[in-house]
Amino acid sequence: MRIVKKLFEGKRGEIFLVEIDSGTAVYKKEKPPYKFAAKEYEILRYLNGLFSPKPIALLFDGFLMEYVEGDNFKKALKENRKMAIDLAMEACRYLDEMGVYHSQLGRYYHLMMEHKRNRIKILDFERAKLEVFGKNLPQFLGFYLKESSRDIKELLAAYKKEPALYYKIKEEILKRV
Repeated sequence: MRIVKKLFEGKRGEIFLVEIDSGTAVYKKEKPPYKFAAKEYEILRYLNGLFSPKPIALLFDGFLMEYVEGDNFKKALKENRKMAIDLAMEACRYLDEMGVYHSQLGRYYHLMMEHKRNRIKILDFERAKLEVFGKNLPQFLGFYLKESSRDIKELLAAYKKEPALYYKIKEEILKRV
């Protein structure tokens, strides 16, 4: 593994763009006391790369994962708001179905619009929890569509008990975006 450049540094670790035998990847290096990397790696394995980066290898002090090339959600919203909201809602529904609560979807940089495929990838699962169904979509819409009407809020409350309401919520939201 060869470090190409540092992408980010936070309280808990550093993120590097690296070259490995199979190409370009991201190395998420954890600062001691090494508590979160193994958990995040396992969640990424569980999600299998559909709306998250694919994990590559678990290391002593972090892990390697797929490099997602794209723009943060703030830029995606400016370029095509309706498509960005639509794709992000699909990603949130997937996390809800899988029982993974991200808990930080109100941060633009945790949602990445992939350049290659016009898809959303959700990043940074170190604080994610395995939960019951239905928390990601309400969290996402509550942050990005604060102006949601009462009827949407009622549908979101019911969505936790009745997942099939997702399609009605999506239809209503996309009419208003």
